[in-house]
Amino acid sequence: MSNVPDLDDEELILKNKILAFQRQLGFRRHMIVRRYDSLSLLNQAVFTKDRPGSRLAKEYNRIVREFTACNRKDRDGAPDYIKRGARRYKWRYDNSIQEREDRLQEIEQTHQSDGEILYRLAEPGEYDRQPDSAEQLVNQAIASGFDQPEAFLKRSQFREYNNDSDGAAEDVWRVLDSEQLSPFMVREAVGRLKRLKEWNPQKISVSRAVATLDLADKLWLAETFNRSRDDLSIAAVLLENVEDWSNPGADLSVLRNLLGLSYVGLGRFADAARLFRETYGNGKDIACAFNLGMAMWGTNGTIDRKTFELVVELDQSNGRKNTAANYFQCMAIAYWAVGEPESAVNYANKSRGALRGRTESSCWRYLRVDNSTFEADLDEIQTMIESNAPSTPRFMSDPTHLH
Repeated sequence: MSNVPDLDDEELILKNKILAFQRQLGFRRHMIVRRYDSLSLLNQAVFTKDRPGSRLAKEYNRIVREFTACNRKDRDGAPDYIKRGARRYKWRYDNSIQEREDRLQEIEQTHQSDGEILYRLAEPGEYDRQPDSAEQLVNQAIASGFDQPEAFLKRSQFREYNNDSDGAAEDVWRVLDSEQLSPFMVREAVGRLKRLKEWNPQKISVSRAVATLDLADKLWLAETFNRSRDDLSIAAVLLENVEDWSNPGADLSVLRNLLGLSYVGLGRFADAARLFRETYGNGKDIACAFNLGMAMWGTNGTIDRKTFELVVELDQSNGRKNTAANYFQCMAIAYWAVGEPESAVNYANKSRGALRGRTESSCWRYLRVDNSTFEADLDEIQTMIESNAPSTPRFMSDPTHLH
């Protein structure tokens, strides 16, 4: 419906017309182009080109998308329908699942030599729990010349499911040999190598996919590798190989802090302490001070009270305290280290109450853990506080927990 007045429909005139059109023409959906009062129309302007942000242009572009999506032979329309025709949209565009399946089958037959469309067709197959069909489509897509990293990453997934470890690893390394990958795709590829026992941190860190990430993405990627010792090893090598250490624009404190955290979890306490001292600066960073204290504990096997006294001092002078479970856990250890058990227990209890989500970083392990493991760590910390007898943190005493 076009040239529709943009007025209040108090008497439901427009609504009733829409229902009549849908009923008689058999449309499940409708679109409206409203009257657009603009003197620019007198100049014969092509609104969709000259004013793409206008309401009129958006309404006409929406019509174009609807028509192309219904034309399965159209090269641009087919991928659009595939995207919309996935299971979660079927009731909006098709009268039945069978109608949708028939349309997808028609697209496959019409574009059977188009690798990109074949690859896109694999997605609805996965949604419908038809992995065999989806796998076949991905293989056809690659054979038809669609050699994009996403296709090889998807094929590696199917090969992993089929216990073809060598083939899966070969595909992943091909993905990591690509440039301009998103950090999310890199993370998925690295995670698959880990499951396939193809772990080579040095090779991963110098791969083209990692090398072409910008500094912010490298930092994000390193920060996500914190669930196991293997994770920490890739994070450490990745940060060690960052070329921006000497870049004046790089925030060295962030680089040093992330690398220091990885070193503590890996048992490289002296290296971690050195980095935290370099980041220490004016001594006002409470996180850096705490981590330095923990690294020194790991290095010497004893508590450096002066460092933890600074942590407590910074906590008490901080008007806007951190309310994360990890922060409260750290403070429980710090207050115990300076001989204030009541405050330490109070912070341990606050830490339990502050748990949110499904995982949390634990300073008892220097890993991100699930909530039950985090609470078990708090139990050990609280036992240490109440007995007033030093316990050895997990990151020092039990390296097997890192695997």
